[in-house]
Amino acid sequence: MKYLHVKNLDKYHPGYQDRYLIWCKIHFSMISGDPDFEMIDELDQWRFVKLIMLELQSRGPVPLDQKYLERKGFNFKKRAMSLTLMELQRFIEVCNTKEENGVTPTVEVVAISTSTSISTLLRSDIPKTIEEAKEYFLEIGSTEVAANRFFDYFTSIGWMVGKGHRMKDWKAASRNWVNRDKEKTVGSHARIKNRAKRFAEEIAHL
Repeated sequence: MKYLHVKNLDKYHPGYQDRYLIWCKIHFSMISGDPDFEMIDELDQWRFVKLIMLELQSRGPVPLDQKYLERKGFNFKKRAMSLTLMELQRFIEVCNTKEENGVTPTVEVVAISTSTSISTLLRSDIPKTIEEAKEYFLEIGSTEVAANRFFDYFTSIGWMVGKGHRMKDWKAASRNWVNRDKEKTVGSHARIKNRAKRFAEEIAHL
């Protein structure tokens, strides 16, 4: 499970994990004095306030779970969560585990783009960036061009394989991708060779 953690929350609400708060302090400096916050879309500003309240209420980072967030009033039909996360990257971070017993959660840097879905963010069995995919493709003797095609294709279909199944092992899938490319190349060369042979035979009979 991954979680969303509001940065510097303890600065504004010290000791919030030690007690149950029945209120949430929203600072004037955030609403009207922070140029970064003022440039955020109005819906994302409200979502950020809701994330603050949810983290204060639970005394820990907020689950990055679509059903949970929908129950809390997030309407993903109005605006994709990926767009909100892009807007709020200066204010929130994605964590691997929930903070417990005063231990800071492990923070994972996630590259978020307009095509990133919440289901993609929830999964750890896909490359987080195109650079990660390129590195592995080069490691198995392929090319960056092949990595680009692989990454773009599976990003466009939500990292699904077969009949609506989520990809379980992206590295195994990339090896299959490379092998299929090699088979296509070998097959293409064989077809060209056969056509050349037939053409030579036809010329010989003239």
